[in-house]
Amino acid sequence: FIADIYANPENLEEAFGNISTLVILTSAMPKIKTRSLLRLMFSRLFRRKATSRPQFRFKQTPEQVDWIGQKNQIDMAKSAGVEHVVLVSSMGGSDPSNMLNKIGDGNILLWKRKAERYLIASGLNYTIIHPGGLIDKEGDFEPLSGVNDELLQRPTRSISRMDLVEVVLQAIFEPKAKGRSFDVISTSTPRNDDVYDWDGFFARCGHCNYRHPDIEAILAREKTLETRSEAVAKAASSSSSSSRGKETGIS
Repeated sequence: FIADIYANPENLEEAFGNISTLVILTSAMPKIKTRSLLRLMFSRLFRRKATSRPQFRFKQTPEQVDWIGQKNQIDMAKSAGVEHVVLVSSMGGSDPSNMLNKIGDGNILLWKRKAERYLIASGLNYTIIHPGGLIDKEGDFEPLSGVNDELLQRPTRSISRMDLVEVVLQAIFEPKAKGRSFDVISTSTPRNDDVYDWDGFFARCGHCNYRHPDIEAILAREKTLETRSEAVAKAASSSSSSSRGKETGIS
């Protein structure tokens, strides 16, 4: 089933028929700006010091996908009588200055955090999972949970995609996973699924603090700055067009 969770959320209704659990895995995806990559390659080719990093853009922004799109899914889940929502988000949401927020000026972690808060306030049973950096390698390692990005202080703070899938699947079936918001990474200890205590793992998971940062204030400030920047750019463009008109005799 394919639907646009942002532009056409009404098309989701069919997908929500007769389900008890919703797993939200949607996320905005940045794409590198070709010109910025070419500039970087040119600098390295001629052994010049790079003056800038690659720049990114979003086809659909984090606000559209990670906030509005996820909100639409949560609202649909509530109206459809879904019993449990598992939301896969990202670590780093407690730090507004996290580098991921700077990608494409998207503030992606802040918008994800806003959706998490919305889910918690929805009244639905929820499990919110903040994985560390996702890596493509063999899984079957024991997970380690934490809260409030404390795991980011560890030398290794990643999790294989397969290990994350297992955490999500177990969260669907383990009652103690409900009502929790936690961070998770892989350890180096092999996991034996025949004996691994998932009930105990979720029982040990804490709950992240959502009092900090003040997401609403930060996003409101960012919106104000964005609006001002757009107004300045529009005024500059208008002034430039007016000047060209005078030079060519156009009134």
